[in-house]
Amino acid sequence: MKAVIPFLTFPTEAKDVMAYYVDIFPDTTVISSTNYPDQPELLMNGHLKLNGLDVYFLDMGSGNEVPIEWGISLYIEMDSEAEFYEVFNPIAKEGTVVMGPMPIGDFKLATWVTDKFGVTWQFTCK
Repeated sequence: MKAVIPFLTFPTEAKDVMAYYVDIFPDTTVISSTNYPDQPELLMNGHLKLNGLDVYFLDMGSGNEVPIEWGISLYIEMDSEAEFYEVFNPIAKEGTVVMGPMPIGDFKLATWVTDKFGVTWQFTCK
């Protein structure tokens, strides 16, 4: 069995999501991006390397809204409070903070935050 890879599906904004994550997360690059031949404005498949994690993307097209629920989130442990806020602040500014940031258990900071595209993240810092 190979690795489990997050695969995020959007109606029409997958390319925008990928660009947004490249801007916010350090060590993040686009590996590949292929548009539909008959609908070049839509992403048929995209591959992002987000701080070492493969993440795939797809556009379904207008009228095919696929809800992204916050019951599933992408989790990242940060090495410092500065690194935590470097990523948290821009996402929280345009997104929705579900919880935190606050100390929880062994963490100095923990949060759940949903970005402007509806993807929920958990950021922690020890």
